[in-house]
Amino acid sequence: MITDGKPAYRVLKTQASTKCQVAATGEIAELLTRLGCNQVVRGTLRSPDGDHLITAGLFNLTDVATAQRVRDRIRPLLDARQGRFRGMAAGDGTESVEKAAARVAWQVRGHYVAFCLVTRADGERIPSDDATAREIMYDLVELHLNRGVLDRRAAAGTAGQPDADSAGDSAGQRGTD
Repeated sequence: MITDGKPAYRVLKTQASTKCQVAATGEIAELLTRLGCNQVVRGTLRSPDGDHLITAGLFNLTDVATAQRVRDRIRPLLDARQGRFRGMAAGDGTESVEKAAARVAWQVRGHYVAFCLVTRADGERIPSDDATAREIMYDLVELHLNRGVLDRRAAAGTAGQPDADSAGDSAGQRGTD
């Protein structure tokens, strides 16, 4: 559950890796590697309505400036189809999260880049104005990762404080062939 009174997202699979390229492809994966990403933690979830699959997580960068550089390069790379975030299948019936066109969101908090990709469970395209996909991205990136996970880390003294320029970003990415 992200907020009280709302149905829960179901966590299907989690993964932590020191190879950030497991969670991205193409130039996005190369950018993360080149700029020193040393860990990615991600999970695949099913939306409360069962109609959407989500992979969301955090890339750990060396510092705030590096995380901001990564954030600023993501949209141009997505727009030019030079990379994408990788969804992580979690068993039967979840393959669409790896291959289908997705709505994606990302934002910086401290030295982390939080990301989320949302696909329809049936593999159909999500329109750019889809309110449910926007709500899912907000729930996962802002409420869970930023205000939940990273707030706890910041309170423990292990993450930088958010800066004034930590506003989120979102876009679409095409499916894989």
